[in-house]
Amino acid sequence: MQRLFRIFLVEDEDLVRNVAAQELVDAGFEVVEASSGHEALRLLHADDGLDALFTDIRLGHGPDGWDVAAAFRASHPERPVIYASGYAPGEHRRLSNSLFFPKPYRPSQISGALRLVLGAGLREPAPQPAAPETGVPLMRLTYMSRPTASGREPSAVQAMTRLAQQCQALNRLSGLTGALLVGEEWFIQVLEGESTAVLGALDRINRDARHEDLRIFELTPASGRMFGGWAMHVGRVEAVEPELLWRCVEGFRHPGPRAAELLIEALTQSVRKAA
Repeated sequence: MQRLFRIFLVEDEDLVRNVAAQELVDAGFEVVEASSGHEALRLLHADDGLDALFTDIRLGHGPDGWDVAAAFRASHPERPVIYASGYAPGEHRRLSNSLFFPKPYRPSQISGALRLVLGAGLREPAPQPAAPETGVPLMRLTYMSRPTASGREPSAVQAMTRLAQQCQALNRLSGLTGALLVGEEWFIQVLEGESTAVLGALDRINRDARHEDLRIFELTPASGRMFGGWAMHVGRVEAVEPELLWRCVEGFRHPGPRAAELLIEALTQSVRKAA
């Protein structure tokens, strides 16, 4: 019998933790729960069979999610870490090769991301809406990130723009569509396509050293394509209306329920200007 992947779930809000745990169990994972930083550190010392960590950042008094993740990575090297928070001071403490989901998130986003980082087949995912034109289930990824020091160099921004343009042919082959805004301070992107193609792209994006602080605002089933006419539209962040860009940046710093909508609006605005 195949061993289930064991997920260490750390969340101090009982309702949120219970909902997330049930989603992970339904997705075929085994879940080990902790309701505080102190409890998480105690369990870490007693259990070396954990496959991935999913932790909130703010855990009340005592150790926070950054502390828990650092301890987890020290005792479980190279194993995946996923953070979640509605407000996360201390971003510089984020571990390399990790994912960050702003709250509020959909539990299905977390189970999908864990399948990606663990390469987990597990059970078949829940049925997803299919695109009317093909009948194939679709997924949409929307994220925002910051360039690294090298990514802020004009030559690096230009190189990334060229790379995105070169990826258009690959996207056509894999059935991906979407849009990318490139700037010296921010990257904004949406990708849509079959779930395996989107999750594969997310894996490559997460490993790209030209950006950091990647925050996923949407990783959900999609009923259709919003950027179906573009294998990859590439635009400049600075071309977005200042008020809209400011709201996107505020959504990055203080996530709210409309954060993904604002990013989509900025990308759509860029596409309209290019038409």
